[in-house]
Amino acid sequence: MTLWILISGKRCSGKSTLAEKIHRMYINNNITVSIIAIADALKISFCNANNLDIQKMSKYTFKENQRPKLLLYAKTKQNKIGETCWIDEMLQFIPNTQVVIVSDVRRKYELNAIINHITINNDTSVTIRINVPEWVRKKRGWCNMDLDSNIFETDLDDYTWDRIYQQHEF
Repeated sequence: MTLWILISGKRCSGKSTLAEKIHRMYINNNITVSIIAIADALKISFCNANNLDIQKMSKYTFKENQRPKLLLYAKTKQNKIGETCWIDEMLQFIPNTQVVIVSDVRRKYELNAIINHITINNDTSVTIRINVPEWVRKKRGWCNMDLDSNIFETDLDDYTWDRIYQQHEF
């Protein structure tokens, strides 16, 4: 049985940082754990289609400059293949570990598709939401953009989470 930890939060909220802290905790206790991101499949596909260096996508400024085109690319491909195409791709490459951390759940359909997979496989899950004040996000490089009202940022605002972390808790 695998424990799935599903992390959600706004841009610059610390999703990756929390995922890394949880990862280290399990590693330090000799528990096999992996971190996966839904966006990785999208970023790789987008970079290949646009002749971009995938390594640059790890740079905040580059990624934020590409974000509008990346979201359009994601939506276009979803319209052709299906809404869960990125989830389906991610689920094909799940490592065989005791714990899987999904570090970037953003949409209800993503969460539902992953939870459905977890249920089918008799695994367990914990959902986590990170709430961070704007001043902290600004310190991390966030600036308010039209993207912040996009459904990718707001779809899970009303979800009932197993655990909610406030910025000061990690």
